[in-house]
Amino acid sequence: MKIIIVISMLLISLDQSYSKQLDSLSNYYPLNKENRWLYLQDTYYLSYGTQIYSILEKSHMRYTIINNEHYFMDHSKWLRYDANQNKILALVGNEDKVFMDFNLNVGEEFIQVSSPFAPGDIIATVISKKYILLNDTLDLKGFRVNNTYMGIDEILYGDNIGEAYLYGSDGIMGHRSENTYLIEAVIQINDSTIIYDDKNPPKIIFTLADSIINNNLILRFQVEHEYSVIHLGENPTHRQRHFIDSVLVIYHYEKDSIIQSEKQLLCTLENKDTDFYIGNVKLDQQMINEGYELNYKLLAKDKGLFPEYDVEPDSGFFKLKLATAIKEESIAFTFYLFQNYPNLFNQSTKISWQSPVGSWQVLKVFDVLGNEIATLVNEYKPTGNYEVEFNALETRHGMSLPSGVCFYQLKAGDYIQTKKMILLR
Repeated sequence: MKIIIVISMLLISLDQSYSKQLDSLSNYYPLNKENRWLYLQDTYYLSYGTQIYSILEKSHMRYTIINNEHYFMDHSKWLRYDANQNKILALVGNEDKVFMDFNLNVGEEFIQVSSPFAPGDIIATVISKKYILLNDTLDLKGFRVNNTYMGIDEILYGDNIGEAYLYGSDGIMGHRSENTYLIEAVIQINDSTIIYDDKNPPKIIFTLADSIINNNLILRFQVEHEYSVIHLGENPTHRQRHFIDSVLVIYHYEKDSIIQSEKQLLCTLENKDTDFYIGNVKLDQQMINEGYELNYKLLAKDKGLFPEYDVEPDSGFFKLKLATAIKEESIAFTFYLFQNYPNLFNQSTKISWQSPVGSWQVLKVFDVLGNEIATLVNEYKPTGNYEVEFNALETRHGMSLPSGVCFYQLKAGDYIQTKKMILLR
């Protein structure tokens, strides 16, 4: 079995008119019901101001055999790749018509029958793109259909990969633009298996600051991923892409090297507009009374075809030594200022913190030069968890804040903590 591991398939276009003859490519359109592709898709509806970020998984599970040829359903057509002709063929009636001709040079045209983008015959132009892939390059070859009414559509193929990049935009209406990028694939060709794996794991951002409320350990932490797009401001028409599949708290109780009650807890998103997760572990009072400590760790899994993981801590467990009895409403062992959410934000964002004791507390916002922009809190706060909203349109001087970096700072007795946030208009 042949396995090729590719670390980054989020492609970078260098030259749309790259004219190198691609004679060495032998299988632009590998078809097999076991094959799977994973894409990132970014769609922009300009007239509505809507942005949709999604994940697209593709396979060729629908297939048929006609005249001893295997056809697979793709783009609402029955297609097959003919290696002898070096063409993708579409079944129209009882005969094959050209869908893509890889023998042609860049810039040459051909009649494309049964295009997925327009009925009837249409002129398609052969194009190619050169993409950086690690320290090597990947040459793609495909076609562009440019129709005044149907718009511009492109499909580009890679050797032993299939569709690697797709672009589409509306024609005369001109309000939609869509880019689709391949990031992972598993390809079966004869007796070989080729794996394209982006090897891009999630990242857990967690600061150990234990909060216990009514015998519940409350864990709040962030899980980032390069392919997630979630900080989209306040526009309700925007749709986020969460590339995290699941986040778990794995925990057990331990005393004198004896482990009891091993469990897993599925964490939940704080809300859809953030990548902060909440884990609420119900503590076992009997274990606490018997002097056990709680050991726990966090595990994040992404949505890849070949899932990547992150574990925090990377070895062992966090250890929480619990008192014999936990009082009602006993909260937080330390002060802690959380990261604002959302961040990036385009008008308003929320800032939260926890207070282990009552004290006079001041929360302010500063610009990048250190000038005070707003005072959000300046009063005595008892023990508890708090959250306030900062609106970039409501500053000390009555002027809206421009895009860029700003800072927020919490002072409570000897505790001082400053964090960065980013305003993007």
